[in-house]
Amino acid sequence: MNVDKPDLPRNAAVGQQSTHLWIARPDGSLDYVNGAWRRFAGRSAPDMLGDGWQRLVHPDDLPGFLADWRESCRSGTPLTAEVRLLAADGSAPVFVVQAQPLTGGDGEILNWHGINTVVPADSAALFHGSEKPSEIMARVRTRMVASADHDLRRPLSALSFLSNSLAKRLHDPISQDLLAAMGRAIQSMQTVVDGQLYFDQVDSGQVQLNLTDHPVNASLVTLANGFSPMAERKGLGFTLHPSSATVRTDPALLDTMLKNLVCNALRYTAEGRVVVGCRRRGDWLRIQVLDTGRGIAAEELGLIWQDFFRSSQSVRSYPGGFGLGLPVVKRLAERLGHTVEVSTTPGRGSCFTISLPLSHRAASPTPGGGTAAARPLDGLRLLVLTEEAAAANAIRLLVEEWGGTVETARTAAEAESLLAGASLPPDAIVADFRLGGQSGGAGGIFTMHTLIGGRGHPPKAPLRGFILSGDDGAVREREIELAGYGKIAKPIDPEALFRALSPLPRRRP
Repeated sequence: MNVDKPDLPRNAAVGQQSTHLWIARPDGSLDYVNGAWRRFAGRSAPDMLGDGWQRLVHPDDLPGFLADWRESCRSGTPLTAEVRLLAADGSAPVFVVQAQPLTGGDGEILNWHGINTVVPADSAALFHGSEKPSEIMARVRTRMVASADHDLRRPLSALSFLSNSLAKRLHDPISQDLLAAMGRAIQSMQTVVDGQLYFDQVDSGQVQLNLTDHPVNASLVTLANGFSPMAERKGLGFTLHPSSATVRTDPALLDTMLKNLVCNALRYTAEGRVVVGCRRRGDWLRIQVLDTGRGIAAEELGLIWQDFFRSSQSVRSYPGGFGLGLPVVKRLAERLGHTVEVSTTPGRGSCFTISLPLSHRAASPTPGGGTAAARPLDGLRLLVLTEEAAAANAIRLLVEEWGGTVETARTAAEAESLLAGASLPPDAIVADFRLGGQSGGAGGIFTMHTLIGGRGHPPKAPLRGFILSGDDGAVREREIELAGYGKIAKPIDPEALFRALSPLPRRRP
């Protein structure tokens, strides 16, 4: 296809596609425009690349837009602006133009990814008619989000699929490097689109609430499963203190808020640890996420809740963020009737706190709602042998909430040392099937045989052994059963873990 010729006649340009995608160099000149913008403008790609796109902005809007765009290029901050773009048929509809920088490992901007989304024509009703401006804007925004969801997510998903398929067919290093760069660009744009669409849904009130009584420990287990590997890769400590509290909230939205806070804490902490804990205060529970990161400068503290805000130091040192996580947390907290606050010490770390109401539901001794007065696994002693921090954290959170104690080991030698030095042996051992990255008899099953029956430890042997496994196949189930052990599936499910451990007898001193 000859890209020098428009794909559609000039009079068919408007309305065929409402979303334009483009990529620009660090200085703001265009390197790529998609077919949707070319068809809309009735121009060829060479006409629009470089600084040619400036001829497609309404003359009255161009000076102000150029000033904003140049400032974003200079500072490296995302751009959001409204501007009229000239169409092939002579019209000039209003577009929301958004651009996000893609940065390298050193924080330097490699290029910009941009999205132009048309503002529906019925937004002109803002200036006349009986509807309130806020009602009209809410309706227009809903349509824009729906349009972007259809026009952006589908082609980006297709691009990702095609890129992955093409990677299997290319073998020369140069082509593979180019394809990898393209994949990173697609992933970056997907992140921008998904984050922006979810943010818009939250901001426009489209996220529905489902308030219910929720055991907060279930959310902590979700954090353990999701973020322990990230902490381990960075060499950070990641501690979650179990809580027996039941709160009144929307569980899915609470998980979103906590995930955003923990992700930020891990991203901006170079060394040390991240801790998640809970404290009761009257009829409220305070869930706190503490880190030992760089803290927040006093002049930035009032800006962190603003849309797209990222400090210049964050952009340079921690590329890849888009400044939407904390605004989403703030808006969700407001919708739920919760509060969120921050305390910080520059150079030492920060503490984000979500305060939410405790449930008045009667406490239960079941896995979802154990209390200090009803602890169904009181006195149970467990030894967990796994290299996966997510599994170890999740088991420890749950068992300690239910009244038991957990010791963890990463290697067979470490487990043997704990057994040899224990005044009272554990009631059960849980060992990872793929201990040491291996499988079958060379991994967890072989180690379990050794710990339970060998090396001079029979008097201290636990009564029961369990194998951790993420494989659901019948062959694996049978292999573990024939070895004489129970199975605990990964990721850890609270109900299944409780069913496995609750029948175990406790050893007394």
